Amino acid sequence: MHKFELKSLTQKDIKSKSIEVAVIPIGATEPHNFHLPYGTDFIHTEHIAKESCRIASEKGAEILLLPTIPYGVDANMLNFPFAINVYQKNLNNFLKDIIDSIAKNNIKKIVIFNGHGGNDFKPFLRDLMPTDLFISVIDWWKVALDEYDNIFEYKDDHAGEMETSVMLKITPDLVNIKDAKDGHFRKSIFDGINKGWVVIARQWDKLTVSSGVGYPFKATSEKGEKYLKLTINRIVDYFVELSKTEIKGTFPFID
Repeated sequence: MHKFELKSLTQKDIKSKSIEVAVIPIGATEPHNFHLPYGTDFIHTEHIAKESCRIASEKGAEILLLPTIPYGVDANMLNFPFAINVYQKNLNNFLKDIIDSIAKNNIKKIVIFNGHGGNDFKPFLRDLMPTDLFISVIDWWKVALDEYDNIFEYKDDHAGEMETSVMLKITPDLVNIKDAKDGHFRKSIFDGINKGWVVIARQWDKLTVSSGVGYPFKATSEKGEKYLKLTINRIVDYFVELSKTEIKGTFPFID
């Protein structure tokens, strides 16, 4: 049995274990329409991170999965009940402390495994440079986007067909599809915003009544299984390659 979860390991286990890659899953706690639970973002993120680490470990990756962080950036959802917000600067500082703690154990490859669209870690990575650590971010829902239209009928921004399908596969007992609203959202009066070349922080209660943006009623467990399999397989490949590749020279670029 391959032990890869820090929460289940003892100090004796850790001292006898070789670790190349540390994975930090992070989600959010927020409403997801009326049919998905508040924990959706950290539930699916933890599942995908755990499965990816498990399979990668079985394939020889020296990998360690840290406990999932259940909170994220939700400032634009605060007018909905119990959306729990941690501002990005505070989240970054929190992550920096975790990363510093990991690095003290001579681990130089760290993956921030993100499951919430409101979390934006690329500026954080820039702020950490220069560094001798290799820190990467995976937004898991983007991993198989090139296959999205072959599986799903509707685009999904929040609690729509894809996210509902994934939850139907992972935790069907927590999905109450009969309570779902249709995920209708208001378009902007500005064409540039609708087309994406003008960027704003969307105040979610003005955008949608239900908090959902995306049509959930075509969701199925089978669709979720297909998307999860594609996603996890690709992440596993990355984890195995990352674990086995030495940091030297122009890494991660080809010399």
